[in-house]
Amino acid sequence: MEQNYLNRESYKNNKKRKRKNVIITIVLSLSILLTSAVSSVLTYSFLSSDFENRYAVLQNDYNLQLTQLNSKLNSINISQNILPVSVSSALNGLSITEIAQKLNPSIVGIRVTIPSTRVTNGFFSWQTGESRSEGSGIIISSDGYIATNNHVVESCTTNTNALIEVVLSDGTIHIASFVAADTINDLAVLKIDVSDLIPAELGKSSELQVGETAIAIGNPLGLEFQGSVTVGIISALNRTINSENVAENLIQTDAAINPGNSGGALINSRGQVIGINTIKISSTGVEGLGFAIPIDAAREIIEQLIEFGYVPNRAAIGISGEELTSGYASRYNLPRGLLVTNVTPNGAADLLGFTANNTIIITIDGISIRTMNDLQKVLKNHKSGDTVVISYWQNNEIKEKNITFMEDK
Repeated sequence: MEQNYLNRESYKNNKKRKRKNVIITIVLSLSILLTSAVSSVLTYSFLSSDFENRYAVLQNDYNLQLTQLNSKLNSINISQNILPVSVSSALNGLSITEIAQKLNPSIVGIRVTIPSTRVTNGFFSWQTGESRSEGSGIIISSDGYIATNNHVVESCTTNTNALIEVVLSDGTIHIASFVAADTINDLAVLKIDVSDLIPAELGKSSELQVGETAIAIGNPLGLEFQGSVTVGIISALNRTINSENVAENLIQTDAAINPGNSGGALINSRGQVIGINTIKISSTGVEGLGFAIPIDAAREIIEQLIEFGYVPNRAAIGISGEELTSGYASRYNLPRGLLVTNVTPNGAADLLGFTANNTIIITIDGISIRTMNDLQKVLKNHKSGDTVVISYWQNNEIKEKNITFMEDK
């Protein structure tokens, strides 16, 4: 009995100790949890305070940058003829839609009509049909000056009865007068008696980079497709086309340019004209090779054409000619060179005694001359009044003399 009693007492004591240990364990656990919770609250409080401080700094920095940006935007001088643009447009350029809306009123259609004439040959006579050509142009002043390509309107320079019509973007038609042309760079200026026109904003072609967006606006295939917009990139700069009466240092683009686009605008992503479309290479297997006259060079020539009616101080010798082929030269034992086919009276060549179809220019200033393009390249490097040595064939002998360039008017 005593043994059993002791065992029961021992069992009770152990049970009490276990309860006490459990209570202590629970208390310790609760203590640890409370400590962690307090620590978390304190940590959160600290982090929250730090975050608010950092956020306040960032907010102040953002507000400062926004104020500076608005100040810069407000300082931008936008001319009255430019449509308002959004902040994103001012920073990243205009959308194609915005460019079209901005430039379309400044791009015109040009139509040149040569009236029919009566041709008589002995007892017979007949009436020729009228001829018509169409192209594009760019309004460059609010009082009606329009820039285009010379080849768009050159037929009117040889026919005084030619009719030049300018079709504005709103469809109205106005009779235009021919102001002047630069045949070497394929530029011409027209004038219509209209005020309050919207001139195109001119950019800087010197700032162009290969890969930039390029937009062409004009009248491909004529006025039926007036105001067509095509998009591409600046493919290359400073291109030279080996052809007569084509400007140098051309802008190459893959924006679609077709007959009728001539004289229209090549535009950058800010809606500024950076070139005047002038020529494309079209042959089987060739695509996307269009060219424009850089606006930096065109602007200066256009201003001179308006002020003087020609480009002052440009060198000329007063002839036109054609290449003498190697086969023809060999057959008739003639030197290779440029056969003179026309001589301007009282010009530099006339003063040397040049005669049509009896003079072959061989070199000028030591440079071989075989085509009119070769001659133009030499003349572009000189001014009127410069004197150089010219070698030429005439009356079965080669001669060498000094020639003083005249002014090309």
